[in-house]
Amino acid sequence: MESLARQGDPEATWRLANPPPLSSYVAHLWGWYADLCQTRQSGGFGPSRLSRLEIQAWERDEGVRLEPWERRALIALDAEHLLTMTAPAKGG
Repeated sequence: MESLARQGDPEATWRLANPPPLSSYVAHLWGWYADLCQTRQSGGFGPSRLSRLEIQAWERDEGVRLEPWERRALIALDAEHLLTMTAPAKGG
């Protein structure tokens, strides 16, 4: 989609600017993930994965108690996010 938008495709540009709303079942996870990413560490090889210790510190600081499935979801989301950030661009 991003590639199409960069090539000037108006529909792709519109869809990226107007994503569908997240389900109320997961919207809180996205907000938490965005908050966690603000303090993400990085090294010589790019952004680091969020550690369980960082997530625990965030929970303590924010007064949030994650359910085990929420913690696993945040870790999985982070892994997928980092994969997309480090994947080579398709189509040059």
